[in-house]
Amino acid sequence: MIRVTQLKGERRRLIQASDAIVKDFDSKLDELRKSRFRLAAEMCSAELRLVTLFEEL
Repeated sequence: MIRVTQLKGERRRLIQASDAIVKDFDSKLDELRKSRFRLAAEMCSAELRLVTLFEEL
């Protein structure tokens, strides 16, 4: 009976650790997604500046 209790406790700890890892991963993925959108916007801006510069030549 003691072994079952120990295993249940270990299972609970492992699930909590797994949940924390998944939450951290999701958070980092969200940061990367936001960064990607910012970079895409910067690239569009840079392309527009280049087009403008070439038209002025």
